[in-house]
This record gives sequence, structure tokens and C-alpha cells, in this order.
Amino acid sequence: MSRPVVSRPPRPVGSSRSLRSSAPPPAASPLVRWAAPILLAAPVGLAVLIGGSLPDVARGQDAGQQGAAAKAHPLEKALQYAKVSLKAAESLPSYTATLKRREIVDGKPVENEARMKFRAEPFSVYLQFTNPENAGRQVLYVEGANDGKMLVREAAGISSLAGTVSLAPDSALVSANSRHPITRAGLANLTRKIVQQWTTESRYGECDVKYYADAQLDGRPVVVIESSHPIPRHEFRFARTRLWMDKETKLPVRLQQYEFRRGGGEPVLAEDYTYTDIKGDVRLTDRDFHPASYKL
Repeated sequence: MSRPVVSRPPRPVGSSRSLRSSAPPPAASPLVRWAAPILLAAPVGLAVLIGGSLPDVARGQDAGQQGAAAKAHPLEKALQYAKVSLKAAESLPSYTATLKRREIVDGKPVENEARMKFRAEPFSVYLQFTNPENAGRQVLYVEGANDGKMLVREAAGISSLAGTVSLAPDSALVSANSRHPITRAGLANLTRKIVQQWTTESRYGECDVKYYADAQLDGRPVVVIESSHPIPRHEFRFARTRLWMDKETKLPVRLQQYEFRRGGGEPVLAEDYTYTDIKGDVRLTDRDFHPASYKL
């Protein structure tokens, strides 16, 4: 989706100030409960990830520490959180989860839900879709196997008559229904994307960061980190980004990306990925990612 282009670049870090709003974002799902936001103006420590509250952490800092934090880029603390979350995701050699995906692809909404099996080495993903429109669809991808193709089999409809179909992860047919290839799936890839994005954005000003310390997702306590940019710029791919971190496991459990709206107005939710029912204490083997196990 295209967005307005403004030629004047954002001011470099050091000459920019953050624009802040105290209004919390709207709840995007009935699974979610928001708490009042804690702005970066109140310096935040990583202690919140192990049970501390943001106000308590802020009150524990002396004036010198607060002054130093005020000069730091708003994304500095956000990046610390994201790197903690990335480390947690990378520590899982394999896991199962439920993945819900919502995207805007070429102007059309795409939404589905699937049970996932994931293994880091070799990179392997198995999906079995559960939403009514795609119920029973199976997708399998194993790096270095099946001629580098993903195997897809529909459970019903005319497409099911074709049996198992081999598709390149970046093929036109796949890209028409997904913003990202299956090779970028998984919790660690999701978080690496945010670390890279926030690292790039931290070179510029015009950035606001909020923290929601007592939010919930699917009944579990989470910390939500929201970064936003007030004006469309070439340097900013998204107008607003929200990363949701499970307080207990530190895992990244949801990512929302909002694009600038053409002509101005409220940003558009373009990417929304939610991981629930994550089980990291499973040992997935080659059998879990072999076509014969699923009649593919």
C-alpha cells in the first residue's frame, strides 16, 4: 500500500523531540486488556519483565539517571526489550503454537489461523489451518529438502483435486496471499525484524514510544511496546509498531504494524501476527516435518 511522500527528512537525533499523547490505543481484540500507558518520559528499566512495575522502577532512579535517560533516543529502551525477547525466542530449538495472521495484501484483507510446528535447525515449518475458509489446508517447508519448495495440500474444494502442490516460497501465487514468505516465519524472525527496524529508526528523531505494563493477551500478562512517527517519511516504513512480550517467558507473542494512510488520517493496520498456546518443551524430530507424516 503506498503512502504519502514528504521530501523534508526527519531531524537527526539530538535535535528532535518526541511527540507524546496520553491516550491509549484502542483494543484490537477481545483477548486484549490495556492498562494506562507509561511514557518514556518516565525512564523504564528491564525489571518490569521479571515482575517489577514501571512506576516503581522509575521512582528508584536518582535525578542524574533520569537526566541521562531523558537525553537518550526514545527507542533505546525499546531495543533493549526487543533484544531480550529475541534471545528468548532463539533459545527455543523447537515449539508448537497457534498462529493467527491478519494482513493487507495488495489492498485486500487476508486472515487465517493455523496450528504450527517449528524447528530452528534445519529451519522447518508445518502449518495446518483451522479457520473455516482454509480448514484442513497443510503447508510444509523444510530448508534444504523438497527441492527448496513448500508443499501445499488443500483439504476441500476444487483445489484439493490437485493433491499436493510444490511452490517456491517467493512464487507469485504465494505472494498474492501473503506479505512475507514462509522462510521468515517464527518467533525469532519476527523479533529480528523489529530489532533491525528500530535500530534503523533510532538514527532519526520524530519518534514517540509508549509502554503498556499491565496488558493481557489471551489471559496472559504482557508488556506492550508501541513506537510511532507523527509524519510520513521515507525513513519510516510504518507509522506505528506494537511489540507484545509475554512477561513470564519474555517471548514475542504479537506484532502489529500500521502503515501511513494515503491522504492522512489514522494509520492502517497492515500486519498483525499473534502466537498463542506456545509450547517450547516439545522435541520435534524429522518425522514431524516429513511429507509422509501428513500424506503430502
